[in-house]
Amino acid sequence: MIRSNVFLLLLTVCLPTSLEAAPVTFIPSGTGPLDGLMTGTLTDGVTGLTATFTSNSGVFGSTGASFGIVNNLIDSGESFTVSFDQDVSLTQIDFANFNNTADALNLTIGAFPVIAADGTQTDDVFDIAVNNSLSAGQTILFEGVGTGNGVGITNFTVDTVTAVPEPSSLAILGM
Repeated sequence: MIRSNVFLLLLTVCLPTSLEAAPVTFIPSGTGPLDGLMTGTLTDGVTGLTATFTSNSGVFGSTGASFGIVNNLIDSGESFTVSFDQDVSLTQIDFANFNNTADALNLTIGAFPVIAADGTQTDDVFDIAVNNSLSAGQTILFEGVGTGNGVGITNFTVDTVTAVPEPSSLAILGM
């Protein structure tokens, strides 16, 4: 009897699982949940994913459509980081006030510089598909480098990845 239970346990543990991505959009702009803080958190009510925002150069500020430092923008010389309590992949950022060639921002995900962008883009929404994965605790660095009025963040989306047991695993367990 013990032998068959061990076999079932090993079989259940060794059966493959699939990975399921759950997109989570963080909106630090709007009502200003981080306004006046140098460090703060936002937590998604569905997945429980928590993002920790840390300013390197002043308190956070926001307006209806833009989030940044002090004046709701990330000006040259200003920067902040965001880290997560779970592994994620950054998939999209929606910028605000990204409208002239003097507005520029460096974006570094973990150790990878991903965007060195200026306002010459025709769209303020950036989709990120490579070098976009972060382990829990790693940071995304948003750094203002332009000579313009600065760039704001409207929102950004990350995918969390969770393992989902295959139906055959659940069948063995009698579920």
